[in-house]
Amino acid sequence: MFEFGQRSNLVSKDLVKQLHLDPAYLSRILMRFEKQGLIKKEQSSEDTRKQLISLTPHGVSVLSKLQEMSNHQIISSFANISKDEQVELVQAMEKIEYIFLGKSSQSTTFTIRSHQPGDIGYIIYWHAIFYSKAYGFDNSFDAYVASGMAEFVSQYNPQKDHLWVVEAEATFMGSIAIVKSDEDVA
Repeated sequence: MFEFGQRSNLVSKDLVKQLHLDPAYLSRILMRFEKQGLIKKEQSSEDTRKQLISLTPHGVSVLSKLQEMSNHQIISSFANISKDEQVELVQAMEKIEYIFLGKSSQSTTFTIRSHQPGDIGYIIYWHAIFYSKAYGFDNSFDAYVASGMAEFVSQYNPQKDHLWVVEAEATFMGSIAIVKSDEDVA
């Protein structure tokens, strides 16, 4: 139903590809929708072998009610989670979409946020991976970065220091920090 609401005059062959459905299974669904008066089929004026499928006025009404109920359910699901958790959830959904479709349906969403528990370990890890591959640094570089990060955490002053993390579709992409060196230098 949703697909018919997005585009009119669909062809069942296109739906099979788009939804990764068995043609016989889709045919049974379309017959049921047609019997319920939700869709109508018309012969294509461009290619008489194709039947164009679209929603009937009754189908539009049913879809509207379904979307309204779905929106209400989503809104109530989001009511008890924080804004940060909502952003995280949307990013996770984008990651799932990327995995299944092999591409993002939208442009990449970048998020810049303050550091959270666990980020320090990621920063140390990604520094080690990058500098090992790019410059051949060994394990001693891990210790160097870890000691600097440990110092940052132990002396962290939110009034003078800050660490931001950049994520793309819920994937850690990088970080940047401002750390007080002395009264006039960061």
